Amino acid sequence: MDFMIDLETWSTRPNAAIASIGVTSVRVPGEDDWGSRLNYYQNVTRESCLELGMHVDSTTEAWWDQQPNRAELEKNKWPLRDALVDLSAWLEAYEPNLKYRRVWSNGAGFDIPILENAYALMGITCPWNFWNARCYRTMKSLHRDVPCRAGVVAHNALADAQAQASHLQRILIKHYPGYPNVDRSLWGRIKRAFTG
Repeated sequence: MDFMIDLETWSTRPNAAIASIGVTSVRVPGEDDWGSRLNYYQNVTRESCLELGMHVDSTTEAWWDQQPNRAELEKNKWPLRDALVDLSAWLEAYEPNLKYRRVWSNGAGFDIPILENAYALMGITCPWNFWNARCYRTMKSLHRDVPCRAGVVAHNALADAQAQASHLQRILIKHYPGYPNVDRSLWGRIKRAFTG
């Protein structure tokens, strides 16, 4: 099963303190229906991230202070350890087989590496294999013919994950029918797209 991950953070560094975690399932094949997706959302206490030496940037904090949904980050916050343990259990409940648990994010260098760093700092086993981490931004740039729609709420980890998952789903249906059973073919097509 495929999942789209999006984070809101207090920095743009790889060791950024996490403000919120949003994850949603990528339904392929199927209709573009967010209501039937599996969704996970959790705000995280900044203090629990700072205790681990995770980074908070004053510029990012100032940017958040200008956002209309800033107050949402203060609701129902959990310590990082609790959020990571809960996320692991949620992923395992919906895809028990680690071999088939694939995670996507908008860029290879942000959301997933930040979460992997957080799991390592907490001494918790990451709930996916590193080879099953995938880059939605690459797919998006390869298939500009499939329109992308903005999330329902700007700068909300779950809304962003849902919008990205919806777009990825449409890309996969259009360009990779039969995914994920055509996994090797998928990466062959991506390689050919880059090499001509």
